[in-house]
Amino acid sequence: MKLFINLSPNILSDPSFHQGETRKLIREVGLEPEQIVFEITEHHAIDDYRAFLKLIDHYRGQGFQIAIDDVGAGYSGLVTLMQVKPDFVKIDMELIRGIDKDSVKQDIVGAIHHISSGFSGAVIAEGIETLEELECIQNCGVQYGQGFLLGMPKPSVPVQ
Repeated sequence: MKLFINLSPNILSDPSFHQGETRKLIREVGLEPEQIVFEITEHHAIDDYRAFLKLIDHYRGQGFQIAIDDVGAGYSGLVTLMQVKPDFVKIDMELIRGIDKDSVKQDIVGAIHHISSGFSGAVIAEGIETLEELECIQNCGVQYGQGFLLGMPKPSVPVQ
């Protein structure tokens, strides 16, 4: 089982960020780095790309995995995919909504899948709400998904 944790790429500029704290915290709750996926959300441009890539390498070196969230929206683009080569690529729900009726969306999702397969990144479609969308993303090569069709959100469970 994997635990996905959202992380802003600008965490390095946060004065409360201290290296080593993440590993300490996950061990306290009984998890290992291999169970954790840092989900990078790019709602703002990355200020220092070199430092960002250094952070990614730092976490990967400790056994953590990386996901890029909301690909196709905002600043999550092809350059980030090319530079980071994430373990997981999460396609923004705006590209998934109505994909069964939009050949351009189908082409984009198919291209993201093709690019991601080049670096062995697993693609996850976000926001699947209809059987037609599910069938279409499967036809585009996407093997993983999330959305109301597949399961409603559940209350959080306290970590022991």
